[in-house]
Amino acid sequence: MTLSELFNALGSLGLSLRRADGDQIEVVGNATALTAEIKAALSENKTSLLDLLPVADPEGDAIRWAEALPDDDADTIVADAISEWQEIVTWDPWDHISDQDRDYLTGPRNYPLPCAFCGGRSRHSEPCKILHESWAPKMPWGKFKDLPVSKVPRKYLRWFSTRIHDADMKAAVEAILNQEASTCC
Repeated sequence: MTLSELFNALGSLGLSLRRADGDQIEVVGNATALTAEIKAALSENKTSLLDLLPVADPEGDAIRWAEALPDDDADTIVADAISEWQEIVTWDPWDHISDQDRDYLTGPRNYPLPCAFCGGRSRHSEPCKILHESWAPKMPWGKFKDLPVSKVPRKYLRWFSTRIHDADMKAAVEAILNQEASTCC
């Protein structure tokens, strides 16, 4: 099949050719319409087709297109492109929402602090619970020695708080007593 017959056959199928990267030829259109005869002709005439098909150069095409424009049109197109680019770059999504939405998105969240061990906010694994208990301050002496402060009777904690000298332990005991005071009524 000659090159002119090949181009006529491709045209009758609604196909065209273009040069792809390197030494590749790309069929434009429904490539499933290619027959075995046309595929063989494409392979056979590949070097001649590569010589005929222009090398893809989109940047060069854009430059040649811009150079062919009259000066007034080119200036207008460049000014429009720069204006559109500046709009894209300076577009601020915060300018397009209501004050109520902005307050909601940037306001405080009332989420519980994440667990330091597992990162969970509401569910904890058994090892995490054990770890939490190991972090809890424990009674240093007396009949409740080594018991977590949170499990010591409040009456004993009130008495204990008057005799404690360790600042961290005093803060833990006072936190529990204050918690009790805020939930009692």
